[in-house]
Formats: sequence, structure tokens, C-alpha cells
Amino acid sequence: MKAGSKAEAVFQRGLAALAQWVEKEGKRSVPRNTVVEITVDGGAEPVPLKPGVWLSNTKQRRDKLTAEQGAALAALGMAWAAVVTDAQAAPQPPTPQPAPSAAPGEAAGAGAPRPRIVADMRQVAFMDSSGINILIAAHRSLTEAGGWLRLAAAGESVMRTISIVGVDALIDCHETLRHALTD
Repeated sequence: MKAGSKAEAVFQRGLAALAQWVEKEGKRSVPRNTVVEITVDGGAEPVPLKPGVWLSNTKQRRDKLTAEQGAALAALGMAWAAVVTDAQAAPQPPTPQPAPSAAPGEAAGAGAPRPRIVADMRQVAFMDSSGINILIAAHRSLTEAGGWLRLAAAGESVMRTISIVGVDALIDCHETLRHALTD
């Protein structure tokens, strides 16, 4: 979807209504007949929206969501939107170099060391779909090269995002840097 398009505007209005619902009612299902009033583009009059209907329609068209839209929905508790397809994945990062902690002589074949990376997440305060897609792309590249990626010491909000999207099932996550380096 193009930024600024009518479809994007409709998505943003629906997302605002859903966010308002989640803030008020928590992450439970939204009845189709629920009406939430939101202010659109600084308008004086609130606009009534039915987030349950919007959500149902969006779920049926989930294959057309951008990675950012899916992540925004996932952050509001819509686990079905967290699936990242190959088409939505971020471009592949440069081929990673072996981590200094790689044991000498450990090879993935032909004598090349296997790339092993531990990402220290202590300074990461926020993660959106761009960060998630970079982690997935790095994991994919490292796995193809016979190596691995581990995440260490992610904060509560970052870990929540990682868990909601299911990245913790794909990439090993460790509570501390020490655990990630020694496991």
C-alpha cells in the first residue's frame, strides 16, 4: 500500500480505533457491532468506526498487509498479523563476518569458520517491524552459512515484541550476555 493512499488512510483509522479499544478493554476480541469514535485528521467531529468489522475485513486481506502494518496489529495483540512472509522480509544484510568468539578450526565446510553472532540487546529500547525483519534476515543468512544468531539481554518491551511476533521461536534468546556466550 502506498503511503498517503486512501487504503493506508482507512488502515490508519481502523488501527486508531483498535488501539483505543485495546487501551480501554484490553486484548480481547472486538465484537463486530462495537462502535469507537475517533478524531480524523484534526477534525472537530469524532468519526464513528466499527473496529470489529474493520478487523475482520483486515484479517481476510492479511496477505496485502505491509510488514509495518502487520507489526502494528501484532503489537495490539493480533497474533495472526505477525506472520512475516518472504515478500515482506527486509533486504538481506551484508554477509556477516565470523564472531571473534568463534572457535578456531570450527568449520561449516571447506575449512571456513561458521559465523556465530550474539547480539547484545541491552541498549535497544524499542523494536518495530524493521528491527524484526533485520533479525529474521540475519538469522536466515547465518543459518544458510552454517552459523547462528543469538539475542542477549533484551529489555521487557523489546522481548514482548519479539515474543508476540514469534521471533523467540526462531532465534535463541538469552536473559544475559554471559548465558548467550556460554550456551
